Parts: sequence; C-alpha cells; structure tokens
Amino acid sequence: MSEEKLTTNVLILELSTMIVAIALAFSAQSLSNSLTLFNIIEYIFVNIIVVWFWWRYIMDRFKYPVKRNTFPFYDVLLLIIISLLPEVLKVGEIFYLSGTLAALSFIWSLMLRSILNDYRSIFDEKSTKSIKERIILRIFLGLIFLISFIIGFVSIAIAHIIFFVTILVIIYNLVIELARAKINRKL
Repeated sequence: MSEEKLTTNVLILELSTMIVAIALAFSAQSLSNSLTLFNIIEYIFVNIIVVWFWWRYIMDRFKYPVKRNTFPFYDVLLLIIISLLPEVLKVGEIFYLSGTLAALSFIWSLMLRSILNDYRSIFDEKSTKSIKERIILRIFLGLIFLISFIIGFVSIAIAHIIFFVTILVIIYNLVIELARAKINRKL
C-alpha cells in the first residue's frame, strides 16, 4: 500500500475514533445530570451498542482499506449516524430509532458496495459472495427498519390529524352553541 493511501486510511480510522469518542463524551455529559442506577445501566448499554457498531466499522476498514483517493463519503455518513445513536437510544422513540437504523443499514450497504467495487479485481468468488451477502442483509434490515419508520410516521400523522379534527369539531360545536344562544336571546 502506498504511503498516501496508508495516510488516508489512518485518517479515516482516526476520524472514526474521534467521532465515536465525541458521541460517548456527550452521552457521559448527560449522565452527569442525573446519576441513578437506571441511568448508569442505560449509559453502559448505549455505549456498548455504539462501540459495537464502531468496532464493526473498524474491522471492515482494517480488512478492506480505502483504495481510492476520493472523499470517503459513505464512511463519514456512517460514522455520523453511529455518533447519533446515543441520543436516539436515550430518546427511546421507536420512530427515531427505526429511521436511524434504516439509514445506518442502507449507508453501510453502500459502503460495502464501494468495497466490492474497489476490491473486485482481487476478490475470489468466496469473498465476493460474502460481501454480496452482507450487502443484501443490510439492505433487507434497512427495508425492515424503513417499513417500521414509515408505519410510525403514518400512525403519528394519523394521530395528529384525528387530534386536530377533534379539536375543530369541539370548536365548531362551541361556535354553533354560542350562535344558538345569541339567536335565542334575540327572540
């Protein structure tokens, strides 16, 4: 590997470590607001998940370093989404979690596809098949998370519509009653 490519790969790995460290630092800062047993357990759980995703990313990049001298767009997007996980997990809304995991899955599949394109000439059939299976798995998981996200979005939208229609019916009923009372007073 050339020195330039080695420098690029080291910078990508340092970037990934820095992004995850910042995310974990923000997570630790929120822990300082309320130090209870539940918050400590939640903090440990969230950090294990974030570090697991980061570790999987690092292992992919150690095994398949970046070969091109282009901006690692998918890598950066993937790391940003991984860094969002502590906040999304703390919020605890399945709507946000499914949307984040859908984006994570789709972007990871795109990164694996770029790895497949970069290494296609040196991959044997078994390696190519393995990467393709990982791409398909991530797309499948992304679709499941996306469906969950869409269902959550639609149900939230329907709930808002029902709420606002109910409020409008109440206001309409109030206006009608006031108008009737005014008419009855005149008679």
